[in-house]
Amino acid sequence: MANDAVTIDALIEGMRLQTMPAVAARLVDVTSEEQPDAGDVARVVGLDHALTAMVLRAANAGPSSEYCSLPEAVDRLGTSAVTAVALGSMLAEGIAAGEASFNERTFRRWSIHVAVAAWSIARMSGVWDADEAYAAGLLQDVGVLHMVQGIGRDYVNMLAAATSDHHCLHTQERESWGIDHAQVAAAATSNWGFPEHVTTAIAHHHGADDNSSMQAKVLDLASCLAAALLSGGSDSAMRSFRHRADDWLAIGAADTETLVHDVKAQADTLLGQVRISGGKPVDIERLLLRAQQQWVRHQVRLGHHARELERRNRDLVERADSDTLTGAGTRGLLARELPMQLRRCATRSAPLAVVFIDVDGLKPVNDLLGHTVGDDVLRRVAGAITAAAGEDATVCRYGGDEFVVLLPECDITEASAIADRMRIDASIEGRRCSDVHCSVTLSIGVASLAGEAIDLSTGELLMNAADEAMYVAKRRGGDAVELGVVQLPSQRAA
Repeated sequence: MANDAVTIDALIEGMRLQTMPAVAARLVDVTSEEQPDAGDVARVVGLDHALTAMVLRAANAGPSSEYCSLPEAVDRLGTSAVTAVALGSMLAEGIAAGEASFNERTFRRWSIHVAVAAWSIARMSGVWDADEAYAAGLLQDVGVLHMVQGIGRDYVNMLAAATSDHHCLHTQERESWGIDHAQVAAAATSNWGFPEHVTTAIAHHHGADDNSSMQAKVLDLASCLAAALLSGGSDSAMRSFRHRADDWLAIGAADTETLVHDVKAQADTLLGQVRISGGKPVDIERLLLRAQQQWVRHQVRLGHHARELERRNRDLVERADSDTLTGAGTRGLLARELPMQLRRCATRSAPLAVVFIDVDGLKPVNDLLGHTVGDDVLRRVAGAITAAAGEDATVCRYGGDEFVVLLPECDITEASAIADRMRIDASIEGRRCSDVHCSVTLSIGVASLAGEAIDLSTGELLMNAADEAMYVAKRRGGDAVELGVVQLPSQRAA
């Protein structure tokens, strides 16, 4: 391909990444059991660029599908379907046994180190979903593979002569071809259905600065740490990593030491599992035969067990997450959902509101009309709250006659209006349960935080602010909505 003909679209159009034989062999091993472990399958898929892209693309297909991370993708598709997709692709394309035209082993060692570093940094800092960061770290340099395939020998020669500083590679690429591998990777991952904040971070993961997104900073730091570890822990590379980790994410010296140790250990373990760092070559013909046998077994499993597994999973989820009396979510669901919503809203710079609700007057109903009527009132009130909250809300029974509602992407004004609809509708619905007049009302507290103020530590502050506002409404006679103020640590200090 001549230099003047190189474009991003030309590089990614029609290009297909190949599954590494050692990873394919490992996948066949972990799926040989009657019921493969989903976590094991996700970990193996996450070692390979082609499988990771394939599984995420399959799980996130469709305009209405919310983007999910790699472990969530395996859960969404099911281990049998994931294995069928991966092995079906292997059988359709075959696996190239010849020597790569560039040092692919070094490239894969680099990618695994970056992915593990991104996962560890995101998990320690709390600024990004760790599993999403892992996939972004693994695929941030996938543009190199596209450029090797699309440009050929000239690009391979440039890689061989390039400086050992990975951060300088994109400069040399632009000087030679007018594009760089980060731009190609961003375009490819966008085609695979990755959300914009991930593809933008991939496009700018080299040379992140103070104004870059948190995701771009995580990827830049991950590259810096990978370079330091693969260069034998050079003092200059390690100093650069430690300085920026402290400056950008407030990761201090002690945490940095733990991070470096954990990333090295985890990367070495993963690399050893698929023999990227050395070992006996994979027998390709034997692997394809095993894969074909495995393919047949999985088709049989899919045919016999798909409906039963779906039914069991649905029943388990409903029993675990649904309150048996009201049908609202449980307190356990709230404990899992709140940190997820905090991460999601922080990533999207969107507000999150918490609504705390106490049902006024339920005890007199139970005392005068009996618990059967009281339970019916509570069910109807919960239904009214859920209907008014909307599809995107999470409604949970917090205990007794208390409910908590999470309203993602709602500021205090929007959340207050929704809470008032809950108050009015619940009062009307509660009176429909008995021929005898029974009156119940709601005391409601509302609190909200803007996206830029949200992190994992603010969940308790939001809950407390909404809870305190609810008690203000109750002390003032109930049947009211009160707004709470979230006091952030920085505000209290001021």
